[in-house]
Amino acid sequence: QALDHLFGINEAYWSSPAAFLRPLARLLAGEDASTSMVGEDFVRYFEVLPTAEVTFSDVKFVIADFPSLFGTARGVAVRSWCQKNGWLLLWSLGLNVGFSTNQGRPHFWDVFNQPGPFRGRSRLIDPEFLGPLQPWQNVSSDLDAFNASWQLLQAKRGTALPLKPKDFHFAWTALEGQLSPDLWITPVRASCPDLDLCVGVTRKGC
Repeated sequence: QALDHLFGINEAYWSSPAAFLRPLARLLAGEDASTSMVGEDFVRYFEVLPTAEVTFSDVKFVIADFPSLFGTARGVAVRSWCQKNGWLLLWSLGLNVGFSTNQGRPHFWDVFNQPGPFRGRSRLIDPEFLGPLQPWQNVSSDLDAFNASWQLLQAKRGTALPLKPKDFHFAWTALEGQLSPDLWITPVRASCPDLDLCVGVTRKGC
């Protein structure tokens, strides 16, 4: 296994001050700070190497890729899988640069030269998974908006013309505007009251 991305292993990987400071700045930034990234940022990160075995029982949530899964049969399978295991499902627009996801080929290095900027911390909670949860009070209307967006994108996928990144960006932006702001979530921060249970931070800070 290559460990050339670890600071202590290969100083050349972190030779540029910006290469080290950019992920550090994102890690320490406040919830309202800009988190736009370029392709190079995705191959330089601080990695956690657990010393214990991690099992599926430790999973708190799953992040699904909006362009490749939303409005598809595979997307239905992901939602069913999460429901079966009791995992919260989040959706993310991701890179949205048109990389193929059907060949089983990773794009780790392909993204390095992508100029961006890419929007960070952009996730939406799937309202299907919020029925018994509080303080969300608009689960029904959110679910209606979510299902309508799903059906619309599903219909567009069935046309002869393949969808492009701009189409997914448009659909994502439209869905964001229709869902309650409480469903917009950013990664867990140290300010979360219960880090063991917390899955992210909403605009209300909970």
